[in-house]
Amino acid sequence: MDHPPIAVDVHESEPYSWTMAHRAAHGRLLDHVVGYSGYVERSVLPLRRREVANDSVVVIISFGEPIDVQLSTELVADRYTSFVAGLHDGSVFTEHGGRQAGVEIRLSPLGAFRLLGVPSSELAHRVVEIDALGSRPLAELPTGWHRRRTGRLASTCSTPSSSGGRRKGPRRTRLFAGRGVSSSPRTATSR
Repeated sequence: MDHPPIAVDVHESEPYSWTMAHRAAHGRLLDHVVGYSGYVERSVLPLRRREVANDSVVVIISFGEPIDVQLSTELVADRYTSFVAGLHDGSVFTEHGGRQAGVEIRLSPLGAFRLLGVPSSELAHRVVEIDALGSRPLAELPTGWHRRRTGRLASTCSTPSSSGGRRKGPRRTRLFAGRGVSSSPRTATSR
């Protein structure tokens, strides 16, 4: 069974660093899952960003600090840990205190209904805490799941440079599904 490759992007600078591992969904899931991303980011200051509208229902499973989310139609932000952001036609502002880690799952509207059990129309222009959905599939994630995934992401993203130290600046690494991983200063591939 072929799995899409995992791409790992890394940026390191004095005030801000991030690592993101992402992949497209397996072919059998393409009608429901657009893609997945695991991420870790650190900043010396709170980080605020504008998220543009897209065609996915976004599920954030956070392992870090709470995230403030402000829809373009709202005057103030609400604070969430793990949440679902429905389809929207305007930008959204997100902010966290400087340390964040988690998994982002991008779902098609049909995929959101199948996984969450909630019609996309009920999520449109809304952000909802995962626990408030009462979704059986998400509620059944095993205890410790997030620690294992975060640990795997951190170990995948800590590939040292050929000089023995951590690379500065952006780096793109391609990982392919497989048993072993070998690395060079710029790429890693499975054996």
